[in-house]
Amino acid sequence: MPHLSWKQLNDALRVATETQCADMLAVEYAGPCRRTCLLRIHSRLDKLRRARERKELTERSIGR
Repeated sequence: MPHLSWKQLNDALRVATETQCADMLAVEYAGPCRRTCLLRIHSRLDKLRRARERKELTERSIGR
């Protein structure tokens, strides 16, 4: 995956999956390692991860 501009990054993150965000994070670490981009990607990854984990907790809970 090539390095993206800020606008391209934000457009890509809006539709990215958890796996794609993790891949973007790895590419950014290996490449330019821009702090703002790392934080933006991590923020999206964290949001997706939290949503998945909350859904899993809800599905396992007794009071569905």
